[in-house]
Amino acid sequence: MAAKEALDQTAIEKIFDEWDANKDGTISREEFKGMVNSLTDASWSDEQISKVFDAADADRNGRLDFTELLNWVWSDAKNRLMFQNTHLSPAQECEQIQGVEQAANGLKSGQHYFLIGRKWYVQWLEWAGLQSTQNLKRETSLDALMSLENTPEAQPSLKHSWSKERPGPIDNSGLFDPVEKGKLNCGICEHRDYEILSKEEWTLLQTWYGGGPVIKRRAITEPSGAVMIELYGITLKVLTSTNLLAEPTIMTESKTISVATFKKHACEEFGLEPNKVRVWDYFGKRKTANLENEPNKSLDDCRIFDNNDMLLELQLADGKWPDTGAGGTSFVRPADVDVATAGTPLQRGAVGLQNLGNTCFMNSSIQCLSNIPEFRDYFVTEKYKDEVNPTAHKTHGKLATASAQLLQQLWDPNTVRIAPRNFKWQIGQFAEQFSGFGQQDSMEFVEYFLDGLKEDLNRVQGAKPYVETSEAEGRSDEVVAEEALQNYLKRNDSRIDELFLGLFKSTVTCPDPSCDRVSVTFDPYLSVKLTLMSTADERSMKINVLVVPQPSITRTRTALATLATKIEPSQHCVSVANFATAGDLIQAAANSAGLQPETCTLTEVYDGKIYKHFELKDPLDRIGGNDTLVLYELESLEPFQMTFEDRWLKPGDKDTPSKTPCDQCGVVIYQRQCRGSKGSSGHSYSTTDMIGLPMLACVSKKTSSRDVFATVRFELEKLIGSKAGDGWKLFRTKDKFDVSRCKESLEDDDTSLSFEPREYLIVEWPEGADTHEVGELKTRLIKSKVGGGKSGEAEVDLRKCFQMFCETDQLPATDAWYCNKCKEHREAFKKMEFWSLPRTLILQLKRFTYSEWRRDRLDTPVAFPLEGLDLSSYCVRETAGASLIYDLAAMSIHMGGLGGGHYIAYARGENGKWHEYNDGTVSEITPAKVAQEKSGAYVLFYIRRDHRPSGWGPPLEESASR
Repeated sequence: MAAKEALDQTAIEKIFDEWDANKDGTISREEFKGMVNSLTDASWSDEQISKVFDAADADRNGRLDFTELLNWVWSDAKNRLMFQNTHLSPAQECEQIQGVEQAANGLKSGQHYFLIGRKWYVQWLEWAGLQSTQNLKRETSLDALMSLENTPEAQPSLKHSWSKERPGPIDNSGLFDPVEKGKLNCGICEHRDYEILSKEEWTLLQTWYGGGPVIKRRAITEPSGAVMIELYGITLKVLTSTNLLAEPTIMTESKTISVATFKKHACEEFGLEPNKVRVWDYFGKRKTANLENEPNKSLDDCRIFDNNDMLLELQLADGKWPDTGAGGTSFVRPADVDVATAGTPLQRGAVGLQNLGNTCFMNSSIQCLSNIPEFRDYFVTEKYKDEVNPTAHKTHGKLATASAQLLQQLWDPNTVRIAPRNFKWQIGQFAEQFSGFGQQDSMEFVEYFLDGLKEDLNRVQGAKPYVETSEAEGRSDEVVAEEALQNYLKRNDSRIDELFLGLFKSTVTCPDPSCDRVSVTFDPYLSVKLTLMSTADERSMKINVLVVPQPSITRTRTALATLATKIEPSQHCVSVANFATAGDLIQAAANSAGLQPETCTLTEVYDGKIYKHFELKDPLDRIGGNDTLVLYELESLEPFQMTFEDRWLKPGDKDTPSKTPCDQCGVVIYQRQCRGSKGSSGHSYSTTDMIGLPMLACVSKKTSSRDVFATVRFELEKLIGSKAGDGWKLFRTKDKFDVSRCKESLEDDDTSLSFEPREYLIVEWPEGADTHEVGELKTRLIKSKVGGGKSGEAEVDLRKCFQMFCETDQLPATDAWYCNKCKEHREAFKKMEFWSLPRTLILQLKRFTYSEWRRDRLDTPVAFPLEGLDLSSYCVRETAGASLIYDLAAMSIHMGGLGGGHYIAYARGENGKWHEYNDGTVSEITPAKVAQEKSGAYVLFYIRRDHRPSGWGPPLEESASR
């Protein structure tokens, strides 16, 4: 065994003796449970304990002697790690994880890995003493870490630490769908929602901390050659030909397995003989394709998608197959064809697209582009064929072909709905993020789709020439702009560019008064991203914080029995910079509430319990939009500030730095209430509910039970504003994350108590007690709603968005510009203007903001014209006689919140009538309804007036279209 894994038998014996309550040389089942839970910081179920205990109890006498315990410890690596954990400091935990992480050396296709919730994982990283968790890179060695923390200059900052408590059990619950039990949430992302661990890393952390649930996934190779974790697999609904009316059997398989492997699994599931079974793609409850002819082809290559129906066709007794001749002839549908449903649409082109599993974003985007006549006709009339580029990177012309096939079916007058299976598969070959079944962004899809088509239809084939971006350097704008356009066309020349390409004029000015450096460049674009707020507001965020002050009359506990007024928690919405720290937020919230910031601490409350104490330097980008933040005013912060010794060292360690310890400890007080319930069998049992706000208090480390009761009573009266009474009980827990079941009660007597630097107490109210005022305070806990500075509902006109886009903006330090005259990075002034505008203008309203931790949606209503959007005042190029007026053709709409939202499309058909496209459903709507969709409008597609379709009729006055 490696030295770092070595276990001291004497240490195990010491632990055994601690739990041998009656000192008879054995421990009971209940004592074993307490020992295991204390070693892992996790709560094992009675069933788990019984299974393990019975396995260790060799002589079956219901108790374990030391030999039996020792044999059990040595029987499994997890058991050894459990006892080893009692001797690990945070830095030693980090060192062990570093060792196995370095050995893992990247993802390997075919191997299994484990997902871990990023929020918990970062808490562990902070506990392990890492200097930075932004990129999750463990660059600090154990020796360097310990050397840093033992230096005198490091001690002041280390002494005042709030968040560096040992994390509780691993919590992966946030990664699962709240409705469908056991299913991962759609749209979760690595480094934002979860991290990927090797088996060895997971085993270490899960053994040390317990918790879960376990999320085990396999690494697969994507068509591009990239190795990725397959998060979801595909759910298949399997039927047999002898019982087509039965409920389908649900099977979950990897999309990479072969048809033969799936057939083997399915036959095992149904107890069938494989040589008497044929597998059919039964999409839409129709025999779509016989998969027997290509048994080695993967399910993904067969275009089998999530929730696909599959049919196991059983051979008849006479050896024939149902509906076929004796030879069993097989129908094979080409894989590269989308599945259409025949019928008569509302009008030509008003055809629905079936949702293939969170593909509403794709459907919405396709419907919008399908109703851009010049784009559509290029494919429907097959003009594209002469320009297909077989040398295109990744796609080799296949995306353009698939797009043409889909558009031709959409505009078939005898089609009412299409399942775009081949198209989705082709786009997934080009952009792996669209190959799965998670929700995506419709604008991101449009960008990748058009980018892929540009390559597939690029008239510049083969190796592309190298071109350099040239600045004006005194030359006229016309000359520099034309040069930029020609340089672009040397590398990119397609029908997509002809329809969507425009040029920005970018002017950057050095802010140094002694420098006259001005950079003018012209940059191509295919779409425009418009902000819904000013630059100043865009660089700030508003956060809701619940502030819990001390009572206004008394701020010291000189008389615990009396209190003049109760506290009044209040909600405050404060604005801070995007790159602010928790200290900045404390300052803003305290000032808003009229408190002194140096007497306040910021916490995150989750499930009625304090999940985290923030340190002053914690970045706010780790606060999520659903986090609940509570700011507490305290008499003194020092009892809650954990020291170097509290965090790193065990009692008896020799290298403890000398210091003057605080004689008080910080106490977190929770409240719960008993509630009687009955099970399905009628058996009665008692449960507890968490109620009220968590409370923070300070007590002496050496105290009596009576003084602790007095302190808790005082804190209760601060919240309730009246005598707390004597109906409640008080409990003390060692497990800060499991406060609902702890049974270590305290009595209101003179028993002496010795408290650790951080303690957790639970007030238990009996069933039937009036806890209305206590519970009412919990309802004040609202989500932080972290968002942009203008997250209000004030309506913004689309023209105002263009004005803000064209305003001069000073770059922040994080995006500084290098001045080649000053030879330094400068916070320069930048102005973006339109030099040329395309035939079809794609506008994205920036409703979504993303960071490492946070996803936010702005519900700001935007008023946009259906007719007559005049952009002439925003284009700096002189265009005599040229039309710069645009009419709306289509719009991608996002409905609902993040994660659980839905995309639909509004589009104007070839006769000018508007239709709503909601996946497979299409309905006619009025122009007024289109104009009313101000909060859902996300991606707008405008056609320049000189390319307005004749079928739309003459343009309306703008006032009539609004």
